[in-house]
This record gives sequence, structure tokens and C-alpha cells, in this order.
Amino acid sequence: MGEFTRFACLLAFVAFGVACRPMRFFPRNGYYAGALPARPAESVEVYFPGERPPCEAVDVGLIHYDAARDATTTTQSVVVDRLREYAGRLGAHGLRELTFTNGPVTGSGAVLFGSVISTAVQEVGGSAVAYACVGPPR
Repeated sequence: MGEFTRFACLLAFVAFGVACRPMRFFPRNGYYAGALPARPAESVEVYFPGERPPCEAVDVGLIHYDAARDATTTTQSVVVDRLREYAGRLGAHGLRELTFTNGPVTGSGAVLFGSVISTAVQEVGGSAVAYACVGPPR
């Protein structure tokens, strides 16, 4: 790939924000962003693998949060909060099968009195299936 082509690809990524979006949505069962009315993030319930939602549910889609594409340091609680916010915007009642993934190790350093001091932080990403309740609570 020539230098011009690489530059053009980079420019396209920057112009359209493709490479910088940490959140990705993969719809299921005919749902799409905007198909359901938005809900407050606080009302979106979270279930880990092996746990079941308290209602008959249909999958809205998979939400994936990529820590490598985010410009902030992420922890598991940040990942949960961001996934809940996004699921709420989709109108999902909850998230199930929540899993965490290790992202890149980021670090920073400083020189203090002639010594180099550095820190490293393990970034965290995650994914979960957003669902909507279609039946009464169990």
C-alpha cells in the first residue's frame, strides 16, 4: 500500500470517526437503533453469564465496547456504565451475558529529580447482549 493510500485511509477514518468510536452495535431479530423508545440508563438491568432476566426477553443486539478506541482510562464499572447508557438509548430493558475483555496497557511517565517514574494501567472493554422484555415478569 502506497503512502498516499495510507494517508487517504487515515483521513477517511478521522473524517468519519470510524476508528474512534468505542461503542459498536450489532442488531438482532430485526431491531435497529431507534426501533424502541429510549430508557434511562439507571433502569437498564445487568446480568452476567449464567444469570437470567426476570422476564421473557428477545435480543435487541450485541453491544461491544472497545477500550482501545476510547480516549479515557476504563475500568469495569466504567464499562458497565457506558454499556447501560448505550442500551438505554436503544430502548433495551437490560443487558445479559456481560463479559469483560482486557484492552491495551496504557502508561505515562515523568522525570522527577533525574529518575523516570512510570505507571501502567490495564484498559478494560466489554460486551453484552441487549434485550427487551416481551412478556410479564417471571
